[in-house]
Amino acid sequence: MTWALVLGGGGVRGAFQAGVWQALATAGFSPRFLIGSSIGALNGAATARLAPEALVAWWQDPRLDHFRAYQLSRTIKEFGGAILATPVQQPWPTLAVATDLKRRRPVVNALTDRTTLDRLCASCSLPGVTRPVTINGTRYADGGLVNDLPIDIARDLGATKILAISAAGLGPQPAAKADRLLTPPEPVGRILDFSRGNRQRLLQAGQEAGQRLCQEADFLAGIRGSY
Repeated sequence: MTWALVLGGGGVRGAFQAGVWQALATAGFSPRFLIGSSIGALNGAATARLAPEALVAWWQDPRLDHFRAYQLSRTIKEFGGAILATPVQQPWPTLAVATDLKRRRPVVNALTDRTTLDRLCASCSLPGVTRPVTINGTRYADGGLVNDLPIDIARDLGATKILAISAAGLGPQPAAKADRLLTPPEPVGRILDFSRGNRQRLLQAGQEAGQRLCQEADFLAGIRGSY
């Protein structure tokens, strides 16, 4: 089996994904590849380079307590740059979905090193909050504009099993279904509510959801030796 991990967009709700990932990594889950849109791309890049605890620690960083929407571009660029400057520690490729604004179609980019920072920022370029990113004359914006949870793209890339972790983003969802889908708890809250309490609630919910999944015997049997 070829497992892919798919991470959707949804701003602060990406904290839920970080909590789930901590549980998955502890259980030994190792995807063949990972693909994400928006905040899912940022979290995805971190899975291959940072310890799960380090990703959780970023989501708990007190500096985020004072986050404001106008800071989104700078925050993504600073943290994304730090992630991509860190050597890859895990074998799975990480891919980011951005939107080609002229053609209104998704574009998939591999996040290989710091030279791909612009492509990561493009995937996280939330309309109305940050400006589109221009790369080689083409304007790109948030991947969630055309594909908020790229399950269908993962299938096209050869995945036979898909674990998708939504961040309850506002963009269109594909018709393709994941073999396992985890979603943030209701109420999901505002997409840019980075208050400490909201982040902590989402992290804890993710950790609990991931632990429940990893306690399922059929899931554990399915991921062993799947890479």
